Amino acid sequence: MRIYSVLLSLMVLVCSCASLKDINPSGQHAPSLGAIGNQSQSLLHTSFQRIGHPSLEHPIAVSVREVPFTKSSFKKYTVFKKNSGSVPEIQFTDSLGTKANYLCLEIMDQIALRDALNGKENSNVLSYLEKDDAYRLVYKVALFPNLEEYRLLIQSDRLFLKTDRNGILTLMARNRNLDKEINLSRMEIFDYNCLGFCWGETQYGKKQIEALVQDGDACPKHTQRKAYKLDETKSYLKL
Repeated sequence: MRIYSVLLSLMVLVCSCASLKDINPSGQHAPSLGAIGNQSQSLLHTSFQRIGHPSLEHPIAVSVREVPFTKSSFKKYTVFKKNSGSVPEIQFTDSLGTKANYLCLEIMDQIALRDALNGKENSNVLSYLEKDDAYRLVYKVALFPNLEEYRLLIQSDRLFLKTDRNGILTLMARNRNLDKEINLSRMEIFDYNCLGFCWGETQYGKKQIEALVQDGDACPKHTQRKAYKLDETKSYLKL
C-alpha cells in the first residue's frame, strides 16, 4: 500500500511538472523591444527581470512581418491574455482555412546596436553589463496589436527604435516622411527572444562588446561571454 502511495505521488508530480512547463515562458509581462535585463531559466519557466534600456542617439532599423498563429504561439498569446485579466480577441482553429496573424518586430541593424552600446552615452549601461553574463537584450518580440496599430506597422515605409526627448526608448513608424510614435509599453507582447553579449577589449585595454549572439551560439574567436575572463586571460599570458 505504501509503495502504491509513493508511485501515485510521483505520477502526480510528473503530471504537474509537465503542465507547468508548457506555460508561456514570457510570463505575465513580456519585456518590450530593446529592453535589457537579467534572464534566468529553471525547469519550469524562463523569467526576465528588466533593468533598463540603452540610449540610442541614432535610430536603429527594425523589421516587421506577419506570422500566422500556430498552436504553440496561440497558446502563449492565450496565457498572456489570461494573465493580464482579459480574453483572446481571436479564435484559433487547426484547419486549412485562413489563420489569424500576429506581428513579429526585430532589431535588424545589430552592428549599429553594438556600436551604440559601446558609445559614451551608454558607459553606465556597459559597466553594468560587465558584472553578470546573465544579462540579455530583447531583439525580437511577438505581439498582437489593435487594428489601428497593426495597419500602422504593416503599412509603414520604415520602422526604427530611438530614444525620445525624455530618454524613453520609442518605436517610430515612418510613412511618406511623416513619423508616428508608438508607445512600446502599451503593446501586447506575448513572446520575445534575446541576445547575449560577447566581450573583447580595445587597443587601450578597455572592455567593450564585440558581438551580440543568441543563446546557444558561440562567441567569435578571441571574445568571451563572461567579461571577467578577459582579465584572467591577460593574467595567464603575463605568466
